[in-house]
Amino acid sequence: MEPMSSSPLAELNPRHLAVPALVALLSYWGIWNAGFCFDDPMAIVSNPLVNGQAGWLDAFSSNFWGDRPGFEHLQSWRPLTVLDLRIDHVVASGEAWPFHVGNLILLAMLATVTMLLASRAGLGATTSLVVGIIVAAHPVFSEAVVSNVGKGDLLGALIGLLGLLIAGRWFVPGLAVCVCALLAKESAVVFALALGVLSLSDRRWGRGLAVCAAIALWYGVRAWVLDTGASTISPLDNPLVDLEGGPRVIAAFAIIGRYLSWWLAPQAIAPDYAAGVNLADTTHVSVWLGMGGFAILAALFIRAWRAEDRTLLGALTVVGASLALLSNVILMLPTPLAGRLAVPVGLGLTFAAAVGASRLSERWRSITLGMAAVWLIAGVPATGAMVDAWQSDAALFAHSAELLPDSARGRTNHAKQRIEQGEFADAEAHLRAVLARTPDYPLALQNLSVALARQGRRGDAWPVALRAAEVEPRPGRALANLCDLAADRETLDADEAARLCREAIEALPAVPEPRANLARSL
Repeated sequence: MEPMSSSPLAELNPRHLAVPALVALLSYWGIWNAGFCFDDPMAIVSNPLVNGQAGWLDAFSSNFWGDRPGFEHLQSWRPLTVLDLRIDHVVASGEAWPFHVGNLILLAMLATVTMLLASRAGLGATTSLVVGIIVAAHPVFSEAVVSNVGKGDLLGALIGLLGLLIAGRWFVPGLAVCVCALLAKESAVVFALALGVLSLSDRRWGRGLAVCAAIALWYGVRAWVLDTGASTISPLDNPLVDLEGGPRVIAAFAIIGRYLSWWLAPQAIAPDYAAGVNLADTTHVSVWLGMGGFAILAALFIRAWRAEDRTLLGALTVVGASLALLSNVILMLPTPLAGRLAVPVGLGLTFAAAVGASRLSERWRSITLGMAAVWLIAGVPATGAMVDAWQSDAALFAHSAELLPDSARGRTNHAKQRIEQGEFADAEAHLRAVLARTPDYPLALQNLSVALARQGRRGDAWPVALRAAEVEPRPGRALANLCDLAADRETLDADEAARLCREAIEALPAVPEPRANLARSL
């Protein structure tokens, strides 16, 4: 994955250019029937930057999630992604399918650009084609495609790869394009870092300094736009906040291992890893996979640097920089593991593997490509499973609870869906299982109080709702539940019930239920 001045693109059959797009279409068939799931309602449906309540240029001066209460802890600046989503919204007229089709087009473009970059790097026509097909079909990229919020990951990777492709002939325009990728998603910084490492490997110190200056400029503007000092990440968002020292390092290796496993063993990915999953468990295979993978990648990087192997060096920089950021050792992210963040990791690993395959003898190269085809065919059903899972929240969280029953957030979200479907007893069973593993998990307590109240057990729900409000870092919904229960609680006087409802109204001014319950209590 490097900018090169040579041009073996002529080896690539022009008819091959359509293959990645066709594979992407077949792999994600039916995606246009999916709705708004998971983070989509917050990031798209109710986001004033996307739904037209704010101006177009506000995308450059606002948080990605919109400047609204409850999203202060999510510090993101992605104006290009916001504008892309805004265009989708104009086309969509309230429907979800244009957003999904837009993501599918971005994936097809990403797979095609990756194939062109592989050809530019001299990996050969067949190997380059396989690279494009892997990007189009491998499930490691699937969450970024099926989740509308994943548009930023696809757009950032696409622009970043275009920057590397352009920098082979024109460094300054290529660097400018790499910086533009940062306006789509912060994780796209790895492509600029790859350009900087390649410049340093060529002893072009001025170019290396230019890359550092460009990244620093972007970071400065981002910090100026966002009130980064107000950003706090709670254990509810990321349980690694409470880890220090050795356990934090072990958890970092576990995260690295899980990202590597998603590429090595193509599989469907649960949409959320949160409290309840012990990432610092030294007995888990992901910890050892992370340690081993880190050692191998570091050794390969050193060898590529010494051998001045620019192609492999660029690919390994993208992988290594991505894993270093995602491990939560350098920076604390709002979530410890998310499938859509795996896009740069998957691109770098695919490219690095292709570099190795291209340097084998003709006989072994054919065998390796055949094994890659079998490996990919075995994983394609997982991509289809992701498309099916993301059709609705109910399907998604059932899928999550099945894949990762230990995830407190995933199973709690599944229980919430069961409540909405009227299956209160089943929801209670799921929530009690969550609390048995993760006591005082706020979202589980909050939903358990609702499940109990819906079963007519409002007396049992009251202490659960009280505890939820005590442990919830942002207790808006928990206060609303308390307000609902307090309005007709005989042992609570009207003034106390009214106080709870006023606190709920202050925390959730746009939600009508606390106001109605305040009237009841009065």
